[in-house]
Amino acid sequence: MNNLNLLLSFLVASVQLADAYLRYLAFRKQISPPERRTCWQRLLLWTILILPVYAFAFRTLETAAAYKLLLLAGWIPYLAIFMGSLRHMVRQHIYVFGMSALWSLMQHNWSSILVAVFLPDSNDLAVILVHGTLYLLWFLVLLPWEKWIFSRLLPCPKVLDELPLGNFLALLPTVLMAPPFLMLADGRLWHSWEERLSRLYLPLVFFALYRYQVSAAHSFHEFAQRKRKAQILREEIVSIRDDATRKQQELTFLKDFENAIIRDCRTLETMLLSGQRQKALALVEERTNGIQPHVLKKFSDAPLVNAAISIYQTKADAIGLSFRTKVNLPAPLHVEESDLAVLLSNLLENAMEAAKQENRDKRGISLTVQHDGKKCVLSTLNPCTRPLRLGDDGLPMTERSGHGTGMVSLKMFLEKYEGYAAFTQEDGCVRLLMYWRDETPCK
Repeated sequence: MNNLNLLLSFLVASVQLADAYLRYLAFRKQISPPERRTCWQRLLLWTILILPVYAFAFRTLETAAAYKLLLLAGWIPYLAIFMGSLRHMVRQHIYVFGMSALWSLMQHNWSSILVAVFLPDSNDLAVILVHGTLYLLWFLVLLPWEKWIFSRLLPCPKVLDELPLGNFLALLPTVLMAPPFLMLADGRLWHSWEERLSRLYLPLVFFALYRYQVSAAHSFHEFAQRKRKAQILREEIVSIRDDATRKQQELTFLKDFENAIIRDCRTLETMLLSGQRQKALALVEERTNGIQPHVLKKFSDAPLVNAAISIYQTKADAIGLSFRTKVNLPAPLHVEESDLAVLLSNLLENAMEAAKQENRDKRGISLTVQHDGKKCVLSTLNPCTRPLRLGDDGLPMTERSGHGTGMVSLKMFLEKYEGYAAFTQEDGCVRLLMYWRDETPCK
């Protein structure tokens, strides 16, 4: 009898392990290989440890009552272990649990129907053994289809994060699964044919929900795409406006500079004709020193990029920040010049604001933009001793109003040009490393 109890315990644990595998399929892409190994080690260890407890339940309770109790409650530790591997995805876990529970109820119902047809007069022990075995056979026969469905089951994260839609979608499968679940939670092993046949609607519910989440994710993706395009257009309008303002400022500066040169030339002529050679040299030196900070340096063949870097180099010099630059860009640019200029302006503004809050002896920023023949690599480095808070997208978060436009600009740039960016903090400095594909050769 002890061996029979262990067999029943192993059968129930195998059923629950099969259900855990279906949930794992939905999250497989979100779990790193080390986390997968740790999760399955814990699940298998729990299965081994729980077998004596299950055997004790079968020995002390009626066979049918123990079977139902372990099936209806034994999944809780498995779910808790799995949720511990991905703690920040609560809504996703709830949704996947509801869908896997619906799938399990379908297999449970089909197994019950077969048992009722072929073993109508068998004892409880035989019914349970055959029922559990049929459940596992359904799982193995449908495994290729289950892999296809559950690996695509998880909706787009942004769909479930959108409140209150996310809460509704996450809870919907569990709510629809609750009535048949409660009907099974009684003490009976055998249910009427009406109850068995009434549960045949479960496949329709499962695939209707599956289709709904696919449709909702598609609609949300299209909405997000339109929103992104609108944001990009707004950013482009702002960059065009800034570009026009910058050019107008340059024209005004050049006009004033031209008038100043004419005045200085007349002054120098007067000084030289009157023999005031030392005063003339002093005026030339004064004007040279005054002109130097305002000259736009040439970092590349892109004038907007030159203007963006030059402006922030001038700002850094004015507040005593060291500013190191190394720029090697292809010509022509693969990206739109205005996009790169806006991105550089925002990144340098963020780096400068962070550097200004540090001690004077640690203040300084650096910018590197290099091209290696296949991609452009952009890197910024600035001091920042405050802990860097990264969001789910890997970009820094801020709670201050009026801030965060730099990260919006970076995110849109990455999406538009299929780039990659990573922020790291080490030894009191924050480094941004990003790249985007560009096979245009440098001149």
